[in-house]
Amino acid sequence: MNMLPLFEETRPIQYFADKPVPQSLILSILEEAVWAPNHKFREPWRMILAKGERKQKLALTLDPDKHGQLQQTIAAAPVCLVITAKKNEDKYISDDDFAAVCCLIQNIQLLGWANQLGMIWQLADYTDCVDFLSILGIQSDERIVGVLCLGYFDQLPEKTAALGAHQITTW
Repeated sequence: MNMLPLFEETRPIQYFADKPVPQSLILSILEEAVWAPNHKFREPWRMILAKGERKQKLALTLDPDKHGQLQQTIAAAPVCLVITAKKNEDKYISDDDFAAVCCLIQNIQLLGWANQLGMIWQLADYTDCVDFLSILGIQSDERIVGVLCLGYFDQLPEKTAALGAHQITTW
C-alpha cells in the first residue's frame, strides 16, 4: 500500500459543503483511528461528537471577540469532534499521552480524507471558555487537544509545500 499520495493530498479544509456526514462514517473512522500509537495502550483520549442543534449551541458558548474564527468554523461544519487527552501529574506521561492523541487526530484526518471528508484542526487555549468546557463536560483531569471540524467540501484549497530533506540537520 502506498500512503504517499494520501499524505501529499491531505490538507486543512475550512469551508464545507452543505452535505450531511453520516454518523456511521464518523464512527467507522474513529474505530480505525484508535490504532494510533499510545504507550502501554493507555488510550488517553476521549472523543465528543457534536452535530446539528447541539453543535450550534456549542458554537454560541464561545466569545466571538476571542474565538470568532473557531465559532464560525464550528457553526459552518457539518460535524465537530472535540478530542481530549488525560492530564497526569507525571510530565512524561502527560506529554506522551498528548503526543498519542495528536497521532489519533492525524489518523482521523487521513481516514477522513480517504473518505472524501475534509477537516480543520483547531487548537487554542480554552481555559477561559468556561461555558464551552462545561457544555462539553470537560473534566479537570483532561485537556482539549483539538477541536476538529469535519465535512465534505466543494473546493480544494491550494496545496502547501512540504518540508523537504533540507530541513533535516545532520550531525
